[in-house]
Amino acid sequence: SIDPGGSLSAGTNKDVAEDFLKVLDSSIDESDFINWSTATFNRVAASLPFYPVEGVLDTVLELKARGIKIGLSTADTVENGTLFLKKTGLLEHFDYIGADDGIVNPKPATDYMEIFCSRFGLRPEEVAVVGDTMADMHFASNSGAGLIIGVLSGTGTAELLSGHADIILDSVNDICRTGRLVWEEL
Repeated sequence: SIDPGGSLSAGTNKDVAEDFLKVLDSSIDESDFINWSTATFNRVAASLPFYPVEGVLDTVLELKARGIKIGLSTADTVENGTLFLKKTGLLEHFDYIGADDGIVNPKPATDYMEIFCSRFGLRPEEVAVVGDTMADMHFASNSGAGLIIGVLSGTGTAELLSGHADIILDSVNDICRTGRLVWEEL
């Protein structure tokens, strides 16, 4: 089981490596270990299949049909975020990938939102952020997102997300309910 509040769920590769270093031999060079850990994670991720949440392609296609811009904000590296979307058949439907590139500040900083809004001429209050971790909830709140949607189709729990999300859905697929978008029903 993955701790929904831990670095493995919502942290960058650097965060995960730093957590490992807390319990490993203190003589290990931090920079070397982070580089090794990231390279190892990338290699393993490239060798594994990825599976999207069942039905998510239909949800993404419905959103795209309505002219909605879709972005991914992930703690993963750009390489792994892109790899995930490619392996799941979703890459061509995403307009933006905000991922750990070592330059832009990762979630919960507001950088991804600022770039996304700038690129598409949006204001944060016009953006719905969908997420399953506290990093997602803090990112959305820090960014001034218009709607914060917690989803339980990832590592988050209702108890964890409650009080941080405007609405909690069982699945990301519940964004499109009975031909309507969840925010149209609020």
